Amino acid sequence: MSRTEMTTAPPPNRFEHFNRLIDSARQEQPIWFALEPDQPPSAGQIEHAQQQLNCLLPEDYLSFISRYGGGYFGLGIVYSLDEASDFNLIQRNQQCAHLRGAHVVFSDNGCGDLYGFPISKGHCLPQVSIYLHDNDSWSPLDDRGFLHFLLGQSIDYREHP
Repeated sequence: MSRTEMTTAPPPNRFEHFNRLIDSARQEQPIWFALEPDQPPSAGQIEHAQQQLNCLLPEDYLSFISRYGGGYFGLGIVYSLDEASDFNLIQRNQQCAHLRGAHVVFSDNGCGDLYGFPISKGHCLPQVSIYLHDNDSWSPLDDRGFLHFLLGQSIDYREHP
């Protein structure tokens, strides 16, 4: 199934739909996935991360890292729970603690801007926000959630009507 054939109709299972699009992208552009990803986390690592960050991580993010691990992913990166990774979620959030505000940072664009989940009442919301370093503030970026955001960032996927 080519990316140009996809519609905007909501899939019955977002993560299965996401997996199909990623599998298709791997076949079409294997070079995008040539770098070694980080290791998927154990249940204990997930629990530890949520304790360290003092919030529950979103379901779609947990599904993603449990299957793909994180780190290098397509054309982007996703912070993982792999302790040996340069893209460790806990370490990255500690490094930018003065910028995070009420967010958990899960990625960056390599130019000083950060991507994060807003936190409300101890839970990460599924929406994606961006921290723009030029104006030192967070703004909503993608209300459709992490998986939709990641498709655009990692495989340059665009929905077609």
